[in-house]
Amino acid sequence: MPLLDNATAEPLLGEIVSERLKDQLIAAGHWRIVGAGQAPELLLNGHITKLKTTPVAFNADNRVTEYQMDVHLNLILTRVSDGSTVWSVSDLIGSADYYVDENNVASSRESKERAFRDAGQRLAEEITQQLALLPAAPPAQTKPKSDANTVK
Repeated sequence: MPLLDNATAEPLLGEIVSERLKDQLIAAGHWRIVGAGQAPELLLNGHITKLKTTPVAFNADNRVTEYQMDVHLNLILTRVSDGSTVWSVSDLIGSADYYVDENNVASSRESKERAFRDAGQRLAEEITQQLALLPAAPPAQTKPKSDANTVK
């Protein structure tokens, strides 16, 4: 599974959400990630379309102390053999809160990155639950073996 495309200004967001999603899919036990050079049966592609931050708490000086972030994601699962869409979702949102401290930029950045992981985990769990509801793929069609030793 390639990394999710990330259209936001946060360079680590795509990588963090991708890792959470990969880990969750593997942990679910129904999915296997194939390495480069291996041909997958299904391909999951996604695009982080937006990161929205909303102030939710303020201090006595009316400065923001907490934000809620919403990570917006589109995904499509396609069958590699014919390019057909197996499943898709648009504008799935994973949310998390983070605190900011105007006197400690490093702590604020760490809190924000933790929120990226939390929002990514929530998205990964929701995606895994939705994918688990998909009907099992029909077995691949195989040609009957011809038995050259059989006389009719």
